[in-house]
Amino acid sequence: MEERLAEIKKKLEKYGQEHLLMFYDKMSEEEQNELLNKIEKIDFQLMENLYKNANKTADFKKEVIEPVEYVEKTKLTVSEKNIYEQKGIEAIKKGKYAVVTMAGGQGTRLGHKGPKGTYDLGLDSHKSIFELLCEGIKKAMFKYEAIIPWYIMTSEENNDQTVQFFEEHNYFGYPKEAVHFFKQGQLPMLDLNGKILLNENGGIKEAANGHGGTLQSMERSNVIAEMRENGVEWIFISGVDNILANLVDPLLIGMSISNKVYSAVKSVEKIDPKEKVGVICKKNGKVGVIEYTEISEEMANMRDDYGSLVYGDSNVIMQLFNIKALEKVTNLELPYHTAVKKANYIDTNGKLIVADKPNAYKFEMFIFDSFEMLDGVLILRVKREEEFAPIKNAEGVDSPETARKLYTDFFSKLNYMKKYSEWCTNPVFDEETRHELLLIAGDEEEIKDRFYKDLEFGTAGLRGVIGNGTNRMNVYTVTKATQGLANFILREGGENKGVAISYDSRRMSKEFAIETALCMNANGIKTYIFDEIRPVPELSFAVRELRLHSWNYDYSKS
Repeated sequence: MEERLAEIKKKLEKYGQEHLLMFYDKMSEEEQNELLNKIEKIDFQLMENLYKNANKTADFKKEVIEPVEYVEKTKLTVSEKNIYEQKGIEAIKKGKYAVVTMAGGQGTRLGHKGPKGTYDLGLDSHKSIFELLCEGIKKAMFKYEAIIPWYIMTSEENNDQTVQFFEEHNYFGYPKEAVHFFKQGQLPMLDLNGKILLNENGGIKEAANGHGGTLQSMERSNVIAEMRENGVEWIFISGVDNILANLVDPLLIGMSISNKVYSAVKSVEKIDPKEKVGVICKKNGKVGVIEYTEISEEMANMRDDYGSLVYGDSNVIMQLFNIKALEKVTNLELPYHTAVKKANYIDTNGKLIVADKPNAYKFEMFIFDSFEMLDGVLILRVKREEEFAPIKNAEGVDSPETARKLYTDFFSKLNYMKKYSEWCTNPVFDEETRHELLLIAGDEEEIKDRFYKDLEFGTAGLRGVIGNGTNRMNVYTVTKATQGLANFILREGGENKGVAISYDSRRMSKEFAIETALCMNANGIKTYIFDEIRPVPELSFAVRELRLHSWNYDYSKS
């Protein structure tokens, strides 16, 4: 122990970090051992180099910045989508696909005590972020009949809580053996004079080494080796805070295979030129990302002939890597980026410093820097409202409130688009109906208005705009409502009493009356229908005179 301590003191003296042992003598033997282990793992030369370069800014004058080429998902033909998706599905079914979720952060900024992934964002279901993400993987498991390995990157701070959360929730119904946890790497923080910070307990104050450190952590935790051994070829990596992330997208996989690229990235179009997001571009001919602070106002506002931003592809940390790309990148070194953060720490005089302004250096690697190390990177631009609902702030932009709306709107859209598709293709609907609906293909507002809900009964009965769709008056919605009523009459034993139906001169009144009568007859219910237009009082008289069931049907309100 003495010899070990002497060696460590010698190294600390060399790099001017002797204060790290300031509280050593006051620690228990276990705490002493933990501190020495941490110190031995520190790359002091790296920390010294990072400090020397902390205030250097990138010189973009030496780089040629150009717009990036991208594929817009909405402009792919049906044939193209089918070809790509089939290739992606084949890879998934053969066990060649895995998902990595970066979940090392805490929910502190959201007012949540615990890992961010355990946060309940206030949906009616009260599902956590982890469960929402898991639902997408579970759906793919059943759809493609394949168990997809799910790797979750935690941190030293939240690993135990994360694992416990999964255990308590029975892994949300996903196979436990398919869920794997590994920890994100960390680096010491430095004060503005280059001294490694001590935390309030006298230990090394560390911070996560950025989402770029995910790749390094995967290599050091033998995750990549395990994937290789299990035949995984494609790995999708994204953050835990995007609840609309499509974790299993055969289209993206298939496009990568077809275009023979080793990496693909999803982007969303910037809301406006001033949006504070990194922009995907070309740097010296390679795909890269420049931060919003690094792009000139002229470039940020530049538009093409169609009025779209030339530098409009937001980097939203959704990327697909071939395992060969991961192996290549982890054998190289990603650059570190410096951020100045607020940090409470014990200074070299043993005094607790409570930060009221940024006072410490944090060093991070960014995953997008890996793109510049690869020869080909495909960019797929997707719709923000379909795949990007981040939760970063407690209120305002990118908050639980905005994420909830995006999430509920998206799944509402999935529901009404599914209904629309069924009405367009199911032969139970007549050819004229299907043809008319196909004419509104692409008109999302019209489709939404027709299918976002089922037509509801009001105080005057079933009323609405005449047309095709679940939220319209037509023979199908009328017959559906009639069948519900018929079911009730049958349960009450009133089929022999019968019903009476009348109609007036308004549009489709007679047609709806006939369809109602046919539906009642099909259920074995005696039905009387007037052969001409009749007023409502005459219908009421018929019910009493014929001693019919107490319900009557008047289509004068259609």
